[in-house]
Amino acid sequence: LTSLPGSICNLSGLKWLTLANNKLTSLPENFDNLKGLEKLDIGCGSFTSMPEIVGSLTSLCELSMSESNLTSLPESIGNLKKLENLNLNFNNLTSLPDSIGDLESLKRFYIGHNNISLLPDSIGNLTKLNFLYLYDNNLKSLPDSIGNLENLGELDLSKNKLTFLPENVGKLRSLRTLRLSENKLTSLPESFGNLKHLYPVSASGNKITNIPDGITIYQ
Repeated sequence: LTSLPGSICNLSGLKWLTLANNKLTSLPENFDNLKGLEKLDIGCGSFTSMPEIVGSLTSLCELSMSESNLTSLPESIGNLKKLENLNLNFNNLTSLPDSIGDLESLKRFYIGHNNISLLPDSIGNLTKLNFLYLYDNNLKSLPDSIGNLENLGELDLSKNKLTFLPENVGKLRSLRTLRLSENKLTSLPESFGNLKHLYPVSASGNKITNIPDGITIYQ
């Protein structure tokens, strides 16, 4: 498919829509008529930016735009207050809009295999987040607000360019799985000692010599 018929917008009761593996570059102008849509997969398409109109689908709980050549996200993504799962893996994103922090229901955020070098401070507003996948980006540092993610159980920071981690990481009391492989770390914050539920940390490809008491890492 290279386009969708406008008549699809008349399906007001539609809950799930999968349009992955097509060649769509846009969505019909009345696509926001699908007010009841809860799950949308438009991954593996030919978009370069997320269509603004997606931000009007306020019933969405799951959204996938993986492998879609995305280079940017609209601020309107922050309107998706019910969104719980967001998959943006394998794109060309270099940044996230501040409005990403408005996704108050978000639990699982996949944004690996992009070119993101900096996370907005607003990421710390995602206090319901359980899983954050940032594998294979260009992150050199993390915002202090990362420590606000009190429900985060799994954090993947592998294959970035991190040289240090903020002390606030020690506030992630729910963290169980942490992946740090292939960064440029030489030490871990002493606050890591507060992470009582943390499994052994995957940290191969670093040169970590300063390891807090009570923490086990695999190098």
